[in-house]
Amino acid sequence: MSDAAGNLLFYTDGTSVFNRTGAYMPSGSSIVSFPTVSTGQAAVIAPVVGNPNQYYVFSLESAMSSYSSRLAYSVVDMTLDGGNGDVLPTLRGIQLDSSLSEKMISVRGLGCNTWLITRKRDRLEFVVYNINSTGISSPVISVPGVASRPYVDTIGVFAATTDGRKIASCCEMCIPNGLELFDFDPASGLVSGRVVLDSIRNIYGVEFSPDNSKLYAIWDTFSGVKLLQYDVSLSSPSAIISSEFTVVTANPWAESQMRLAPDGKIYINRLSDLSTEYLDVINHPNLSGISCGYVSHAVALSPGSSGFIGMPSIFVPLGAASFTYSRHDTAVCITPGDSLRLYPYDTALAYLWSDTSWSPSILISYYGTYWVQESNSCIVNIDTIVVTPLIDTFNFWTDTTVCVLTEAHSMSLAAPLGTEYLWYNGGVGPVDTIMASGVFWVSYTDGCTRKTDTFHVAMADYPLVIEGADTFCVNGSGILTDPTPGGVWTSDNLAVATIGSTNGVVSPMASGTVTFYYTTASGCAVSKSVFVKDHPCNTSVADQNLVDFSADIYPIPANQEFVVATNGLNRKNAALSIFDMAGRLLKTIKLTAAQTTVEVHELPDGVYTCRIDFSEGPQVVRKLVIKH
Repeated sequence: MSDAAGNLLFYTDGTSVFNRTGAYMPSGSSIVSFPTVSTGQAAVIAPVVGNPNQYYVFSLESAMSSYSSRLAYSVVDMTLDGGNGDVLPTLRGIQLDSSLSEKMISVRGLGCNTWLITRKRDRLEFVVYNINSTGISSPVISVPGVASRPYVDTIGVFAATTDGRKIASCCEMCIPNGLELFDFDPASGLVSGRVVLDSIRNIYGVEFSPDNSKLYAIWDTFSGVKLLQYDVSLSSPSAIISSEFTVVTANPWAESQMRLAPDGKIYINRLSDLSTEYLDVINHPNLSGISCGYVSHAVALSPGSSGFIGMPSIFVPLGAASFTYSRHDTAVCITPGDSLRLYPYDTALAYLWSDTSWSPSILISYYGTYWVQESNSCIVNIDTIVVTPLIDTFNFWTDTTVCVLTEAHSMSLAAPLGTEYLWYNGGVGPVDTIMASGVFWVSYTDGCTRKTDTFHVAMADYPLVIEGADTFCVNGSGILTDPTPGGVWTSDNLAVATIGSTNGVVSPMASGTVTFYYTTASGCAVSKSVFVKDHPCNTSVADQNLVDFSADIYPIPANQEFVVATNGLNRKNAALSIFDMAGRLLKTIKLTAAQTTVEVHELPDGVYTCRIDFSEGPQVVRKLVIKH
């Protein structure tokens, strides 16, 4: 573990903790009672959330030395021992779990947290710990798929993509051996989507490319090794498996690990190359095949140093980044001469304002742009506040005339979205109720402008229903009537039937469905759909047996429910649809009986349109009035 400038703070092998001078910390010798010397991933250092001077040290027992395979943690405090740090005696070697494999890795969370990922050695089960402001959480358990029995996972390592969304797990001398790919959710800690890339070969080292598109694996053949590459950006497991490419074959070269470095390159440590004191490198790991740029003996180690199997775990900072900057822009309006107190967007530990003051709020008396910076452990937020004068500008416009059934007695007017409402009658809410025709207005604030909106309302004698037959014959005629005089009739399909504009006389022209409209003198309209038979009317027995598709609803007005009475014999797919006066569909109900009760207790008082659709026949339209 190093500080932000790269200066060494302390280091650990999972068994002991050493300070920056290379000496044991006072309480750092043998922090756990079990061996970690041959564990694939023996130690992980993670931050203590909320305390930048403390770190968790996780220690994992070798799966080959003991079947217990324990996991424990200790806490290092860098303020102790004169700044050289020490392990807290009360938080030293605290066991978390047992019967684990040798794999352990840290993955960045989406918030102010990190995840510690482990897995069981004797079953396909992941054990994941959330490290957050409350400490180390109870484990999140995942069983991502079904494994054949027996299942033993011991030697090997984990690797994770840079975004923490995928995990690779390799295994050597396991049951089965090979390479697995999983999905990881950094929001919940769940592991899922198991893909078995190989179930036979001894795979010991794995690593992802920095763009998360390639997975590299080291296949130990015991007589040599092969460096394999997979394209994990492909859409199917079979495509990923088929993308396997052998980058290089080397001999001798066994039980080697890899690690993606901050420079975007992958470095490889060899077991059987102790005398050479070199690391190999993949210079361009995002590229496919030999274009990845593998180079043998690329980096010379310090004199007297040599690599041996493993590579150290990389420290993972909190959250999506060490610091996350987010911005929330707010506009505030004040009248000239007034003052205003500004508060931050969110709660935090400390606030820094644009006037360099540290305070939970500031008092301002001038227009302009202000900002506040807040710090909350691992996150920094910046909120900007733009203060402008309130301008009284009145804008008038006329809304479309609204038709309301007289029997409904009242209707609600909803003001446009805004604040500081003032109605014609002194009301201050966003909604007003009226009970008569007239012109009504509401004043409100929209941003930094005050506006006025007007409503023209006509309480019309809206017709409850158009009276007349629902079915006509091509050689017949009929009359539709409406109790409101002075209106005009129209047809939406003159090819099927025409109607007299003032007398309502229907003249069928051809078979089909037609809708007639009656518009009252006040401008409100009601409609009725009828069906024209495809043959002339007569009095024969066959004609008398024709299906009658008429329907009616009652009582009018309805309170909590009403009844739909249908005479049509074919009700297999008959349905009732209820619409409001704006034409919006509110509910649909199947009609399976001659009389069907419909609940309408949830609908407000007002006028509605009911449409009955028969599977083989016309549409029947009726008006519904609801008054609770």
